[in-house]
Amino acid sequence: MEKKRGQRWRTSEEKRRNSERERERGRGRERERSSEKQEKQSQRMRRKGLLGMEELYKKDGA
Repeated sequence: MEKKRGQRWRTSEEKRRNSERERERGRGRERERSSEKQEKQSQRMRRKGLLGMEELYKKDGA
């Protein structure tokens, strides 16, 4: 068991909540990575001039 702030032991409830939070964070990281990929692709498309201005504004607003 881990100690929390050196005073009391963590309950199993806290442990479960923390592991859930960790899993969420991992999923968030995945989401960030995929959105980075999409951003790079859209930048490439912007350079090629395939995206219209209205689409750019839609993306920025979302």
